[in-house]
Amino acid sequence: MKRFLVRILVACLGLTLVNVCLYTHRKEDADQYLKDLNKEFWHKTFVFADSHGNCLKRDAATFGLNSLAYSSDSYKDIRLKLEYLLETGADIDTVILTVDPHTLSPYREVSNNYQYSSLLSDKLKTYFPIVNSQYTTTIPMLLERKIKSLIWNKESSDTKSTWADLSELEKDAAINRRLKSQFPSNELSSDLRNDLINIVDICKEEGIILYGIRFPLVYQYSTLVQEKDYGALKICINNGIPILDYQNISLADSFYSDQDHLNFSGGYELLKLIKRDLLNPTIISADGSY
Repeated sequence: MKRFLVRILVACLGLTLVNVCLYTHRKEDADQYLKDLNKEFWHKTFVFADSHGNCLKRDAATFGLNSLAYSSDSYKDIRLKLEYLLETGADIDTVILTVDPHTLSPYREVSNNYQYSSLLSDKLKTYFPIVNSQYTTTIPMLLERKIKSLIWNKESSDTKSTWADLSELEKDAAINRRLKSQFPSNELSSDLRNDLINIVDICKEEGIILYGIRFPLVYQYSTLVQEKDYGALKICINNGIPILDYQNISLADSFYSDQDHLNFSGGYELLKLIKRDLLNPTIISADGSY
């Protein structure tokens, strides 16, 4: 009996140690992800997107917007964010939601932030990450991503900083890599589709004005993704949601950091367009035309 109790104690201590290690490893990233949701908001219009919306963060407030875009956010993450903000009393009048071609891709079911956004609905997982399967099952991917980011930063720190700096061969290679990663199959994610519909329903129930937004893409990439679109745009159109469609606008290559991400300078130009179109909503039709 004594030996059995000792084994139980050792097992508990082992699990506690693992939990502490996981908590320490995750805490910084989790705090970074959640901090923007617990600040005071000065504006009533909120932008939700993945990394394509990061270009707006620097200057969004200047244009009367709260940018809550975050790299790898899926519709599930965005839904949980929106629900949390409403529960905590945030004054939300308008939501601008990404409806880019890739946002219903099955790769977003794997590459997302659910290990962090799930903490918004289950506080227990904050202190006991060992019970958060969304986190523990993604540890290998998180480590791989961290290693790749360190290697990439080291390789690119003293080289090209905008799309304009790349050669044509480098551009073609980058476009092909992104196309394969974001559009791995012809089937969309049914789970993310349901989350998108839930976001639409929440906005209707809460009386929130909802716009879809398509972020600019370089011309070569835009022409390729048109045939691979997973259909988030169509869902919004079917629900009568107006679209801020900037996918094919003409911007200089120097405004892009890669084939589908604007840099901050490009983001500033985009914000000017968003501000213009929000002030004149009658010029935006449900099919995204002007």
